[in-house]
Amino acid sequence: MNTNYIMRALSFHGQPMQKIWDDERGAGDIQKCGIPAHPDYSIYQERQKYFTFQDRAKRLKLHQFFARKALDLYDSELTSTEVEPNKIIENEQYIASLPPYELFVNRNKDKQKRCRCIMKNINPGDIIYCMVTKLNTTMVKTLCMGEPMVRFLNDLPIKAYLTKTELDGNDKPRVFNKNDYLRCEVLETSVDAERLYLTLESMNEKNKNVPLGVITYADLPKYYRHIDYNNLEKFEDYMLKSKEFLNPNYDMLYEINGLDVNETYTFMSSLKHPFPRDEYAKELRRTQASKWAFR
Repeated sequence: MNTNYIMRALSFHGQPMQKIWDDERGAGDIQKCGIPAHPDYSIYQERQKYFTFQDRAKRLKLHQFFARKALDLYDSELTSTEVEPNKIIENEQYIASLPPYELFVNRNKDKQKRCRCIMKNINPGDIIYCMVTKLNTTMVKTLCMGEPMVRFLNDLPIKAYLTKTELDGNDKPRVFNKNDYLRCEVLETSVDAERLYLTLESMNEKNKNVPLGVITYADLPKYYRHIDYNNLEKFEDYMLKSKEFLNPNYDMLYEINGLDVNETYTFMSSLKHPFPRDEYAKELRRTQASKWAFR
């Protein structure tokens, strides 16, 4: 079984889950899966402050389910499949382009905390879209990240600086105009200082075909152009407006995620086969009708 999956579940559900596991699968079984004798229960200890006695039975049943179905739920072969970024970009016209979900969830929450979380996930070589807000300075305003990394940065206190200025035809530093849009590559990050160092010269191999420098508004990512931060709609409204969401190409979505269209995907091995024909709704109604007719 996958040790990492079990560790994460124990960290979230705590000692009660481990006790049920020992009762259902035998004492010491969880240590055989590579789990230390004293796992980290810090997340559970924070959560248990808000538990209610009325939900105790539900938690018990949930932990029993985890223990009894452990071989299916924590199968070591159930690892996530990484989707190649180029595949997503190639099929962009078929995929609904939506604002980042975090924009709706965290809008009224601590921006400093959200900023730090996002900064930790920005790596050298990532593409950042910016805007020139002041002349005669290397500091720029971050707008968003380039796809497939969908991150809205416009409302965060990130300090971004251009370290290498683009040259014009005479090999002189180019002078940008106010409100110019730029496509840049991340050169270096500083999480504690909430600072980014950007370049307009492609330094990373993966960006060799990405044109960096001054762009137009139409070159900004589609998801960013759909955002009106002052009049932010509900996430569901954005989805329902998207023609790709209303008419998705299921076969294509399966393919880019490495799935087989004809396969039934479930964590429960007993459900991987179709139901018997006599259990389908149409057959059940026919059986019910015949019994009533006989009476």
